[in-house]
Amino acid sequence: MKAAAVAFMAMVVSSGGASAAEMARSTASSGEELEKGEQLYRDGRYADALAALQVARQHQPNDADAALLLGLTHLRLDDPARASIHWTEYVRLAQDRQLAGDVKKYVTILLREANLRAARDAVSAENHLATLGTDPRTVAIGAFGNLGSVDVAPLGKALAAMLIDNLSGIRGLRVLERQQVQALLDEAKLAQSGLVREDAAVRAGKLLRAGRIGAGTYADWVASPPHLKIDAVLVGVDDGKVVGSSSQEGMLEDFSTMVPKISTVFAAVLGRPVSTLSVAESARVTESHTKSVPAVLAFGEALDAVDRGDADRAKRACRRVEQEDPSFRLARRFCALVPAAWMSLDAVAQAVETAALPKIAAGGLSFGQKAAIGVGAAAVVGGGIAAGIIASDGGGGGDGGGARGNEPALQLSPESQTVVAGQTAVISATCSDPDGTPVTITADNPPPGSTFQTSGAGNPAAAEMRVPTRSSDAGRTIAATFRCTDSAEPPSSVTRTAQVNVRSPDQPPPTGTPPPPVATATATRQPTVTPTPSSAPTPTATTPLCLPDGSPCEIGPECCGQTCYFGTCETPL
Repeated sequence: MKAAAVAFMAMVVSSGGASAAEMARSTASSGEELEKGEQLYRDGRYADALAALQVARQHQPNDADAALLLGLTHLRLDDPARASIHWTEYVRLAQDRQLAGDVKKYVTILLREANLRAARDAVSAENHLATLGTDPRTVAIGAFGNLGSVDVAPLGKALAAMLIDNLSGIRGLRVLERQQVQALLDEAKLAQSGLVREDAAVRAGKLLRAGRIGAGTYADWVASPPHLKIDAVLVGVDDGKVVGSSSQEGMLEDFSTMVPKISTVFAAVLGRPVSTLSVAESARVTESHTKSVPAVLAFGEALDAVDRGDADRAKRACRRVEQEDPSFRLARRFCALVPAAWMSLDAVAQAVETAALPKIAAGGLSFGQKAAIGVGAAAVVGGGIAAGIIASDGGGGGDGGGARGNEPALQLSPESQTVVAGQTAVISATCSDPDGTPVTITADNPPPGSTFQTSGAGNPAAAEMRVPTRSSDAGRTIAATFRCTDSAEPPSSVTRTAQVNVRSPDQPPPTGTPPPPVATATATRQPTVTPTPSSAPTPTATTPLCLPDGSPCEIGPECCGQTCYFGTCETPL
């Protein structure tokens, strides 16, 4: 049962029939704020639209329209990082799977720009960052330097991507995204020289706030058959010492056995030896990804093309990956996110506006509208509350705080808050698994300077994040994303994002702040724009979804005989 449904039932039991009316008023208020935010956005009043949409999302965190419009608003306010957070949420919540697939690819463009900006900011603040400590749980892996022939040049980025994926399966470690690391290396002019020198590794680690940084070199040489040697090191950033190393040598075609050997060594150095890991974690650390040399070289070329903003070259390389090894899942997940064309941020916003705004005005995208029907039925029929809410979201985009299948249920308290610049926001998280397996809570990309404490594995599990703010943060919204992962085989996880709105000391506090959300319902909105007629039927709670290979997904049954692997439908191996 979803967390929102539990909260709703608890409210009804404790407050009687009046709670349904109260919730209806809150729902109507949320719908009004969403409609108000939409109109302000259309009028080009983006700052005002942001305020209204944040209120709407606070009350209805599972409304896909609000997530999409918030992303658009942040994009128009030139904040691609926050736009990508809301659009990632939209992809998870959306019913319109075609639009969700497009938005998922646009996020790739937003993240590249956000990473480039973050890298520039880090380099400009290098003197300050050099004085700060690093997070020992954070690990960065840089592209490997090529000391061999030009034929194997693309292997450097592919090696880094595979190692990152292997180590990302270990709970308790925060492994930075490859694109984030690469953007920093490019900006700091470290990409060419590599990170095998301890001083270069320490500099990069300080800029990334990573406690450990891994890098290496590789070289091929002519033999019969061709051979390959890979040297990898893991450096402690705070003391500049090499804490682990691995040297692998063999035939070029055996590269796939070298990658898991390196990740196994790194895992042990990081205090997570494979022998102590769960079956799923161990399988992830030792995954070899592909045995095809042409496929891994094409994958490396696709990575480099996206780093350079070249969608056409990336797509050509992805087609070669598909031809050489269609079972190369890491490459397939990456290629599913390559946009059709590289666009400016303004062009991305225009494309999404053209596709989405008419549907939003017509109420055609909102998950919450179906939920409203379920809640209404539950309020009328005594004893049918749970059934009403569960039925209402059977065909929708999911619930960030609930469980579906074997997914854990994650709740944040509060989900949104306003603090005066200079104060510290405190966000609590709890997670449980209906299947009874232990769960762990981690923080995805925690805000700079924040602290994170967790109770460790359990059912339920708890965590707390403290987010300090500075006077310069006034007017900003700081996002804090939590991830809860269960112990199933394979594991499932769910994320939720809390927002900290920072106001200046002389700014009056918000008035009439409504209570936290208690259900997933939202008000039905009247159209403000005449919708374009469509012959396609609108999915209902009982309409099964059948998604083709490569479509974004959330659960296996959506894929009709395929597997929902890391958010993408894939044919089982």
